[in-house]
Amino acid sequence: MGPLVYLGLMLVAAFLLQGLFGFIQIKNFSENYRIMRQQGRVLIGKNPKRFQSGTLLLLAIDQDGNIEEARIMKRGNSFCEI
Repeated sequence: MGPLVYLGLMLVAAFLLQGLFGFIQIKNFSENYRIMRQQGRVLIGKNPKRFQSGTLLLLAIDQDGNIEEARIMKRGNSFCEI
């Protein structure tokens, strides 16, 4: 087999790996959102000036607008509570 075949196989493997990691990330986000949604309304946002690229912030708020719980999803990490 030539070098182009190996390159093609590496590209296909990288594409499949990226899809798998994307699926895991979406599953993690959905689970955290579901847990926080049980507490009330959830705000989802990102602020590129305050957080690094690829960071999401989830805020669970009560009826009065007070923050009950906050979680940050960072690149390379799963959610962490703040």
